[in-house]
Amino acid sequence: MAKKEVVKPGRMNVLRLGVINIVTHPHSPENYLELFRETFALKRPAKIRGNDWGIIGSLYKANYYEGKFSSNGPAKGDILHGTILQIS
Repeated sequence: MAKKEVVKPGRMNVLRLGVINIVTHPHSPENYLELFRETFALKRPAKIRGNDWGIIGSLYKANYYEGKFSSNGPAKGDILHGTILQIS
């Protein structure tokens, strides 16, 4: 006998996740970090596809990594995505 899914009224939780796949040569963490730093410094949106555009909204170091403080550790930030609409 199949179970019925019970939908409870109330607040709906939504998780939206996006992925960006970037490859640099040579594959070094420093190259990726430099790419994001330079792109963030431009403060300019870039075309993703069609009418979709994106911009790096924030970028900062995640200083605490693997139980120790690191100056070259991972970075955190926000990539903002939007659609350009032309209304005539």
